Amino acid sequence: MGSFGSKATPGLCQAIVSLMPPHVLYLETHLGGGAIMKRKPPAERSIGIDRDARALEAFACDYPVELVHGCAHDFLAAFPFRGPELVYSDPPYLHATRRSRRR
Repeated sequence: MGSFGSKATPGLCQAIVSLMPPHVLYLETHLGGGAIMKRKPPAERSIGIDRDARALEAFACDYPVELVHGCAHDFLAAFPFRGPELVYSDPPYLHATRRSRRR
C-alpha cells in the first residue's frame, strides 16, 4: 500500500484512470509518488509537477515523464494550453480538514 494520501490503494487508481478522457498531453500536479501517472496509459507527453524535490528524485515511471520542481499554480498559469491536455490535480488537504493525526 502507498503512503499517506496515496491513490495506490486497490481499485482507486483504476477508478480514476477509467474516468479520464482521451488526451495528448497529461499534466499531474502535486505528483508525490505518482500513483496515477504510473498506472495510466502513457500520453504523447507527460509532465509531473511537485514542490517536493525528494518526491521528484524518488519518482520512476515505465515511460518518459518530464518532471518539474516548482509550484503547480505558477506552472499552470504560464502553460500554453491548446486543447488536448488533461490536468489531474489532487493537492494535499488543508491540515484543518484532516481527521487523521498521521500528518
